[in-house]
Amino acid sequence: MDRSVGVLDVLSKLVTSWAELLKSYNQKESLGDVTYRGKSADAAGVVWGLFNDMKEELRKAQRISDACSTDCKWKANIDVFELDVIKAAYNIDAIFMAKDHGPVMKQKNFPPEDDRKTMTDAFNKFYNDDWKMIIKMN
Repeated sequence: MDRSVGVLDVLSKLVTSWAELLKSYNQKESLGDVTYRGKSADAAGVVWGLFNDMKEELRKAQRISDACSTDCKWKANIDVFELDVIKAAYNIDAIFMAKDHGPVMKQKNFPPEDDRKTMTDAFNKFYNDDWKMIIKMN
C-alpha cells in the first residue's frame, strides 16, 4: 500500500494543479480538437471526461487510504486501492495521449509537459518497472 500512497500523493497534486489551470482558461478559449486514427473529437470534452473519471478514482483511493491509516484489516481494500490509483494513472496517461494528438493542447502546453515526467518519476520510484505492465493490463 505504501507504494500506491506515494503515487496517490503525486497524482492528487497533479489533479489539483490541472483543475486550477483549466479554470484559468476563459470559456471562449478552446483546447481544440484531438485527432486519433482519423477521428476527431473536442479536446475539452475528452479531457473533462477523463479528468472527472480520474478525480473519482483518486477520491475512492483517498477514502481507502484514510480508512487504512487507522485500521486496515482487509487485504481487499489494498487491492481496490491500488487498482483505483492505477485507473487514475491510466486516465492521466490518456490525457497526455490526447495532448500528443491535439495541436492546441500542445500549443497551450496542457497538461504541462513537466507533469508527464513527474508522473513517470513517481511510478518509477514507487512501483519500479511493474507499473507499466499493470497499466497495460487495465
